[in-house]
Amino acid sequence: MKIDRPPATLLLGHFPRIVVPVARCLSGKGIPVYGACFSGEGASIKTKALEGYLTLEHPDDSLDAFCESLLGAVDRYGIDTVVPVGDGALSALAACDDVLGERILRMYPDKERARSVLDKSGTLAVAERLGVPMPRTLYIRADEEPESWIENLHFPVVVKPSDRGRPSPVRIRYFNRHSELQDFLNAHSAWGTEWMVQEYVPGSGVGVEVLMDRGRPVTIFQHRRLKELPRSGGVAVRCVSERPDPVLRSYAVELLKALEWQGLAMVEMRYDAASGRAALMEINGRCWGSIGLPIQCGVAFPYYAWQLLHGKEPEIPDSYPVGQRMRWLGGDLRRLPELFSGVTQGEVSLASAAKDVGTFGADFVNSTRDALWAWRDVQPAWQNLSTSSALVARQVGRKALKVFASKRPGSA
Repeated sequence: MKIDRPPATLLLGHFPRIVVPVARCLSGKGIPVYGACFSGEGASIKTKALEGYLTLEHPDDSLDAFCESLLGAVDRYGIDTVVPVGDGALSALAACDDVLGERILRMYPDKERARSVLDKSGTLAVAERLGVPMPRTLYIRADEEPESWIENLHFPVVVKPSDRGRPSPVRIRYFNRHSELQDFLNAHSAWGTEWMVQEYVPGSGVGVEVLMDRGRPVTIFQHRRLKELPRSGGVAVRCVSERPDPVLRSYAVELLKALEWQGLAMVEMRYDAASGRAALMEINGRCWGSIGLPIQCGVAFPYYAWQLLHGKEPEIPDSYPVGQRMRWLGGDLRRLPELFSGVTQGEVSLASAAKDVGTFGADFVNSTRDALWAWRDVQPAWQNLSTSSALVARQVGRKALKVFASKRPGSA
């Protein structure tokens, strides 16, 4: 007896640490999954969980051409659900909202809500209205006179593009002095980017991950970052599952309710356990970078969201394992040059570096699970490790050339 397969799902975005776990989660439930990226983004992601990998027109070249290529793929491969796995993909899909119409089911927010989270100022405005704590924040442009804002800053600060949906040469940077920040703004003035400058909040990055449906949280998961890339704060490289903190959970749910959110979201907070201080960083309105951890813990966020889109009620586990660790090896490897540079510049102690490197080695043999490795599907892990190794080799090579050049006779 032939069993009809459901229509296919398309994962849009070139982020293996997100695409691979989500594809495995959905394909494991019998859902055909395709991956796709924009033209020029890189090599196809290799995994048995994908039935194929497509290249779509880049929306920065032509939004109309992107929409047309997406709809062509929808028709050709029998796709009914589209899932963005990066902010660029979310921004492009939101911009095509009117064209896509009823042709697809969206595992992402509508245009209005997508803009509210891609533009960080919109997120923080809602948080301020609700009384959700957040870091002191300024918005500046590189062409502004420094006197208009520099006296209001307290260092160290974190700098990010205020609009995550726009192309930007930088995702996140940290600065300890006014001069460093001004040099950075001058160097990037041609981009015309508005930068969000926030006071640095000590503590750990905590993600409160929620699936919302008609104003109610269907399930909630929490993780804490143990290592980040860059080292001072960024994407999760090593993280651990935690029991949802009642206060952080309340902040996350109230924010999403105020936004009338439907579907998946990860509310990122900074939390200092010593002082009990929490601060909102941002909301990821699509599948997030550490989504492999809840999936490994039995909380199948992508499948639950798929079920809701198809009119089914998901069966949610009552609990999940607390203390389960996950490591993205490629990202952990890419941290090492920055770590060693920090030691040579006196920014990182030898003891701290030794502990970091020790953890790097121990995670090969302890209970920490890899974000990509699976015995039945080894290609994604090897591919990502190869890419990361090549990147690190180039970084080390450039550094070695600079050191060699500085020591040549007659060099200044």
